[in-house]
Amino acid sequence: AGSYCNMDGLAAVSGGCDAGYYCSLSGGLEARPNGTTSGAVLCPSGSYCPSGTSVAHPCSPGTYGPSPGLAACQGCPSGKACVQPGTITPTVCPR
Repeated sequence: AGSYCNMDGLAAVSGGCDAGYYCSLSGGLEARPNGTTSGAVLCPSGSYCPSGTSVAHPCSPGTYGPSPGLAACQGCPSGKACVQPGTITPTVCPR
């Protein structure tokens, strides 16, 4: 998992899935999978997917993931709060 093989009968994997995507099933066919026959999907909002990962990782508190397909989460902007893991949209800091 986390890797793909671009043809049948290879002795080793072709490489890891591209950053922003994850390969959750064995038998992935492409580095940038489309979520149909390849056994992998675009990383969802609120998470990040480094190259070669087999799972989407939720953004840590203090960071957020505003869009799908991120290789890394973004730091929470000044004056905003990103308290929960998997934050998609920062909230205004309480006063």
